[in-house]
Amino acid sequence: MAETLSPDLCIIGAGPAGLAAAEAARALDASVVLVERDTIGGGGLHAGAIASKALNAAARQAENLRMAERFGVAADHPRVHFGRVRDGIAEVVRSVSPGQSAERFKALGVQIVSGPARFIDARTLDVAETVIKPRRFILATGSRAALPAIPGLDTVPYFTTETIFANEHRLKHLLVLGADAVALEIAQSYRRLGCDVTIVSRHRPLADHDPELADVALRRVGDDGVVIRSGFEVASVQNGAGEILVRLQPGQGEDGGGEELAVSHLLVAGGRAADLDGLDLGKARIGTTAGGNALQMKPNLKTTNRRVYAVGDATGGPPYANIAVRQAQEAVVHALLGVPMRPSGAVARAVFTDPEIAEVGISEAVARKRFKTKFVVVRASFAENGRAQAERTPYGVAKLVCDSRGTILGAGLVGPGAGELIALFALAVSAKLPVSALGRFVAPYPTLSGIAAQLVAQFNHSREPGPLLRRRMALLRRLP
Repeated sequence: MAETLSPDLCIIGAGPAGLAAAEAARALDASVVLVERDTIGGGGLHAGAIASKALNAAARQAENLRMAERFGVAADHPRVHFGRVRDGIAEVVRSVSPGQSAERFKALGVQIVSGPARFIDARTLDVAETVIKPRRFILATGSRAALPAIPGLDTVPYFTTETIFANEHRLKHLLVLGADAVALEIAQSYRRLGCDVTIVSRHRPLADHDPELADVALRRVGDDGVVIRSGFEVASVQNGAGEILVRLQPGQGEDGGGEELAVSHLLVAGGRAADLDGLDLGKARIGTTAGGNALQMKPNLKTTNRRVYAVGDATGGPPYANIAVRQAQEAVVHALLGVPMRPSGAVARAVFTDPEIAEVGISEAVARKRFKTKFVVVRASFAENGRAQAERTPYGVAKLVCDSRGTILGAGLVGPGAGELIALFALAVSAKLPVSALGRFVAPYPTLSGIAAQLVAQFNHSREPGPLLRRRMALLRRLP
């Protein structure tokens, strides 16, 4: 006989967002059932952000060896053991896993039900013969790799951004299909590990980021030897004599003829689609967008079924774990307590190429549309930062976007440590601080965070003294 559970909240999906929702709900003393058909931790742990950062770290060590002579240190050319690189990635994942383990969440009082979930009706879920009838649901199912419709793709082996972290062999020539953040990170890492890498993309690489910042990072990726072919798409792929033959053609609106590449391996990194398979959403009166790749969303993170909330990749929004976690925490409070949702404030995002890109708040392009000419953009170069010079990484720029009164609206950085530095600017944007408040922050010297003082100085230089200051200075000049 099927067991019936009636918790306050049922969460479908145990990735970063689902786990954050479960922890937030237990903090409110709510009863929680967490449903997961695969592995606790989800793709963000096992084949996403953590795994990719471990790969990046290995590639950075190889690059450090190549660059050691600039510091007067002799080093051999790096010898890369891909099996050990893979083992290192797995070790990092294991080290993070205890904080996202089933045991930890059971200890918090979360009931975990394993198996595929499907809705029976608008209020009921079935999971491996367990019937769940909660007050509210949260869908945190995450996403899966979206495979492009390329003739011949199903006849050749290929990696996705979920499987490549298990690779244990040197790849002679890796062709990356796609040019978003994850694609660029993996491409640069594999190039630094000694593989030839080509990126093919119909669109401009890093198209979702400030082009000024993206161009700096892309130049560096190109200097590393990654070949970027933007404006092209793959017409077909097929097996050759021990290689994969890839036929390229110009994208729509692009000039030029087609060409053929011979590569050893493919990485499909062209995008993600919400993982909604098997849920029988129609029975729950939950609508999806055309093609079924994302959910139809209402205000306050609700689906078309008022009892069912959705967070993270399932909503079709930006594929960032930190955004998904924040949404999960907000959805829990609204679903269980009815507390109105507040704007999320400043949610920073980063691209972990070398140099890193990090952004928060509004960009220069958005400010131009919203404020026309009534805004200020100031820049500071990492070439003028003492720590960046000492580390031999003097490439990059920081930008601050302010309104006409000097309130900080957004910031963007491309340079060493940008992913860490953005936290300071995210706080400033979230608290709606003026530039003068940022000027009261005194960083240790020399550190990369000194870039904030450079930006403040540039802002002050950009503004003419006001009439009160002029009168005060004129008065002081008359005094003995």
